[in-house]
Amino acid sequence: MEVRLRSQLFSFQNIKEDSAQLEFLTSLSRENWDCLWNFLGVQSNADVISAKAADTEQAGRKVVQGSGREGSLSLQDELLITLTRLRLGRLNKELAYLFGISDGTVSRIFNKWINFLYLRIDMIPIWPEWDDVAASMPSKRTCPDTFVIVDATELFCEILSSLSLQSQLYSKSSTKGTQR
Repeated sequence: MEVRLRSQLFSFQNIKEDSAQLEFLTSLSRENWDCLWNFLGVQSNADVISAKAADTEQAGRKVVQGSGREGSLSLQDELLITLTRLRLGRLNKELAYLFGISDGTVSRIFNKWINFLYLRIDMIPIWPEWDDVAASMPSKRTCPDTFVIVDATELFCEILSSLSLQSQLYSKSSTKGTQR
């Protein structure tokens, strides 16, 4: 394991004490990282996979489940890869180089953790109570029909070779392929 850590440019063990680096890569302070980690309650790779399998079974789809075997990265490294990709938009190839793994492995890790985070974070209520919303609403005189203001996020995507897929990602306000 120690030899493996030296071959990686990045690992959670290498940066966990450098709060500026951790915050740059994930936008989380060490305290917030620990809070997220505890909330997720991940003890093994099987926890992440079994949460996805349980959701798939509830949706009535066929479950194809991996073995849940431990990989070459720690679970915290896998979460670091996922949060770094979300925060900085790093490409799989770049993350693969930094963590000493293949870009296919980065893709599988990212997809696995995105599904797991969706299932866990989906349980958190995102809308405040109606009284709180009503108290913070703009003046009814200025905006009488306003209930909530939603800010948009624009995610830049790699340019795809398929013209039909390119047209789905085209934005008039941006010259790049974006997902909103």
